[in-house]
Amino acid sequence: MVTALVVIIGLAICTPVAVAVLLDLHGQRSFAPGPYDAIVVAGCRVRPDGRPTDALRRRAKKGAELYLAGLAPKLVLTGGAEPGRRAEAEVAAEVCSSMGIPEAALIREASSRNTLQNAARAAELVSGRVLVVSDGYHTWRCRRIFRKHFDSVETAGSTPALRPRIRHAVRELGSIAEHLWKGQL
Repeated sequence: MVTALVVIIGLAICTPVAVAVLLDLHGQRSFAPGPYDAIVVAGCRVRPDGRPTDALRRRAKKGAELYLAGLAPKLVLTGGAEPGRRAEAEVAAEVCSSMGIPEAALIREASSRNTLQNAARAAELVSGRVLVVSDGYHTWRCRRIFRKHFDSVETAGSTPALRPRIRHAVRELGSIAEHLWKGQL
């Protein structure tokens, strides 16, 4: 009886962690070569003082690096503002500008509040083949959501430090389950 309970508890703990690791590995895989019509950076919250969170900075930097590598002529930054905060797209644009991205290449989508809206509203601004940038653990869901709005979607994952990677990847499982339940994936 005790052995069965230990096995059940072990599976309950290990299974989500194993799936989270697989999500993270998915985000680190290679993507098809360019060119793309646009690179789209998935939004992420902004700190109360208006600075980017580590995740938003990482995503914006990865998008800028891919743009500078010549993979697309446009860089779409997504994400609106929580009450009392700056828009995610504006803060990400500042990160990209500091890396030398020309203003003419930056497209801001500053009204979306989640990944579903990031995809739908980005599709109102650009079309065709896109490369979506987010944290590695988030790319599996991004790819499925953005495919509903674009002809072709590839993803590129940024890599957080190990501790937040595990914590956020496990949390991502809840988001995936919710989207599956609602028929959104």
